[in-house]
Amino acid sequence: MKKNIMRLFFTGYSRKLFAVVVGLGLACAFTHCVYAIDAMVLEESNAHYVRGVDSATMARFDEAESEFKKAVEINDLNYDAREGLRIIGSIGDGKISKDLALSIFSSKKIGFQLEKLEAKIKAIGDQCVALKRQIDLITSDRTGKNRDMESRISDLDFKIERLQNDLDSVKRRTNLF
Repeated sequence: MKKNIMRLFFTGYSRKLFAVVVGLGLACAFTHCVYAIDAMVLEESNAHYVRGVDSATMARFDEAESEFKKAVEINDLNYDAREGLRIIGSIGDGKISKDLALSIFSSKKIGFQLEKLEAKIKAIGDQCVALKRQIDLITSDRTGKNRDMESRISDLDFKIERLQNDLDSVKRRTNLF
């Protein structure tokens, strides 16, 4: 009798535990979906903001205002889009000139371009580190397994030199360094 009671207890307990585990798994999956949706919403809002800045740099303030409004509708916490609307509103109120607004939006666009260049520079740096590791692996292998070691080192040195040239080219184009 005691064994049957224990069996019933563990069976009921394991069913509840299974339900909790499944429930947690679904909750985690749902949370992951919510974060994915949030990321998509943020990306869409940011895309409208970037299009608004592009329009504003070409003095198409009506288009820019429309894009900024869309960005705020999608994500009402998009401070940059709200700021864009405020600047455009200041043009209409006569508080700032169109030239000043063009300068402000142009500087924002330059900031976008700098972020992209920084990402490229980081990627080039990461590639250089990876190539250096490959060189270190090749040169540390002294067992004779790599008969074409000199050729590989030469190829890697060439790749590093090419990446360095790319990096120098990016630096020259930005005139920042």
